[in-house]
Amino acid sequence: RQTNHEGVIVDWIQECRGKFDALVINAAAYTHTSVAIHDAIKAVQIRTVEAHLSEPCPLAEIAASVHLSPVYFHNRFREATGETPLSYLTRIRVEKAKVLLLSDSRPTAQIAEQCGFSSDTYFSAVFKKHTGQTPRQYRIRKMKAYWD
Repeated sequence: RQTNHEGVIVDWIQECRGKFDALVINAAAYTHTSVAIHDAIKAVQIRTVEAHLSEPCPLAEIAASVHLSPVYFHNRFREATGETPLSYLTRIRVEKAKVLLLSDSRPTAQIAEQCGFSSDTYFSAVFKKHTGQTPRQYRIRKMKAYWD
C-alpha cells in the first residue's frame, strides 16, 4: 500500500522516464538526421572536388562553389573523408591516370595534362609516389602482364 508521498514519487519517476524516453527517441532521430546531413555534405564536397579533376587545385574556388571558406571546406572535407581535398584529388587523378595509361596510347604528358597535373615531371613523381612505379613502367608492366 502506497502513501500519498510514495504515489507522488512513483508518478514523478514515471513522468521522468517518459521524458527520458522522448529524449532518447529525439536524440536517435537527431543522430540519424545528423548522419544524413553529414553524408550529403560529404557527397557534395566529393563531387565538387571531382568536378575540378583536370584543373589545377584552386581550393579557394572549390570552397566558394559550395559557399564555404577554404579553411572550413578543408576541415569539413577531411572530417568527412579522412583525407584532405588535395590528397583526395591527387589520389583520384592517379587512379584516372592508371586507367588512361592502359586504355589510351597517348604519351604520358597528354595523360598528365588530362588528369590535371601541371607537368609530366610532376605527374611522374606523384604517380611513382602512389604506385611505386613511373607511369611508363606501370604501362609496360601491366601491358606485359596482359599479354603473358
